[in-house]
Amino acid sequence: NGQLTLKELPYIIQWDAGKCTRCGQCTTVCPQKAIEPSVMVQRVVTSEGPMPLPQSVRQVGQGIMVGQIL
Repeated sequence: NGQLTLKELPYIIQWDAGKCTRCGQCTTVCPQKAIEPSVMVQRVVTSEGPMPLPQSVRQVGQGIMVGQIL
């Protein structure tokens, strides 16, 4: 099929959200601009109580976006 699999890549980016301080240093040194800081907005549906009514809540989180493999 001509597409690379994850095992065929020379390196795999491993990002640990618990250790990352979101300083942005990794994004500034990447020569291919394959890693970028990002802000993600999620829609979360929650329900609490004995007769819960679903509530839609938006949450904003930080993360590292890894470029797509084409």
